[in-house]
Amino acid sequence: MQQNMQVMTFPFDTCEIPQNNWIQQPYSFVINLGIISIILYYISKTKTWPQFGVLFSLLLFELSHTFSHFIHISGRMQFFITHGLSLITLFSIFVLFYSQTNRYPPDTVMSIIALLFALDAWIIYQKMAFTFNILTILIIFFLGLGFYYFYLPAEKKKTIFHLVLASLFFLVIEFNETYHCQQMLAWFPGFPFHILVELSAVLPVYFVCRLFYDLGPEKCV
Repeated sequence: MQQNMQVMTFPFDTCEIPQNNWIQQPYSFVINLGIISIILYYISKTKTWPQFGVLFSLLLFELSHTFSHFIHISGRMQFFITHGLSLITLFSIFVLFYSQTNRYPPDTVMSIIALLFALDAWIIYQKMAFTFNILTILIIFFLGLGFYYFYLPAEKKKTIFHLVLASLFFLVIEFNETYHCQQMLAWFPGFPFHILVELSAVLPVYFVCRLFYDLGPEKCV
């Protein structure tokens, strides 16, 4: 398992040694099936197309992510597909917010977002650890949330607060894996440490679903 920051390859430089069977990272795969079930549950509760669009794009992202733990296709195609679906999810969130508030972020916010997208592209070009792409996507996501936060009801603001805490915890676990995988495997050879990352992602996904599944104009200022 390589842990060079410049050559980490999605997903098999995650800290779960691939198995020589039909599911190559079975522990991560199973946890992601649980995450998929959460998304499917909230999709079933959506009532408008923008709500559905957010959760369906999130589902596509998670399906691609889960499949990458099932089998790895040589090269970076799976990373590009999964990352592309994360961008589609961001776009669908913007569409939902705009459709419900009829408010567009100011030029300063959009300029910062454009710079972050450029940074994201540079990280991909430099073939840096995909953890840094996760970071840029989350910053863009929360920057957008920050703008629309004041148009949301108290219950959604509370959900965002929980989402921020859960996402910070997820990032700590993610970066710990990126920098300390080899050391952890030296202590406990063969243990699927990547399941800690997947488990830490459960709450952020749950709170994202809670935030968007019923967000409508009647709940926005």
